[in-house]
Amino acid sequence: MKVLLLVLLVLLILLLLPFGGAVRYDQDGFATWVKALCFRFQVFPGKEGKKPKEKKPKEKPKEKKPKGDKGAETPQGKKKGGALTLVRAALPLVKPALAGVKRRLTIDELELFVTWRSDDPADAAIGYGRANAALGALWALIEANFKVKKSRLGCAVDFDGGESAVYLDAALSLNLWKVLTLVLPLLIRFLCNYARLKRAGDDKTKKEA
Repeated sequence: MKVLLLVLLVLLILLLLPFGGAVRYDQDGFATWVKALCFRFQVFPGKEGKKPKEKKPKEKPKEKKPKGDKGAETPQGKKKGGALTLVRAALPLVKPALAGVKRRLTIDELELFVTWRSDDPADAAIGYGRANAALGALWALIEANFKVKKSRLGCAVDFDGGESAVYLDAALSLNLWKVLTLVLPLLIRFLCNYARLKRAGDDKTKKEA
């Protein structure tokens, strides 16, 4: 009994613990991390390893296609497509899934800075105004759809010229309990939609036969 209670307690702690990710874009490029407790693992870019030696591609023998298998025309050749029923069952869930993510995802920290560079004062002023307006519109969109705990946004102008730059550093959090409350209802709805469409397809086939 004690072991069962201990297992349930551990599962409860795992469900309530926050998990998250981090995104950064700067002069070094784009990078992402996954965070769990005090640990952080870099997802992209991966660790640089030794590049494998390039091998010349071998010509694959042509596969004989069984009769009666026409396939679907694609740019890559004739390939079979997946069942349309699965797609039709999943499409109605896209909108509630996005809405559920927006309600459950928290932006813990957000830093976004734009530096507009130009050695032409008139061009710099125009570019700065446009960048500032775009930053304001983006912030309104983020604030309307997500909970933001801490944010720092800014726009600057540099008259020395060169390439304009964007700096982004964001930290996101989500716990497993919130993920389950989103995924499980969507999964049930998907299975119900699929079963309904499957039955309708079977009934149509029987009538045609």
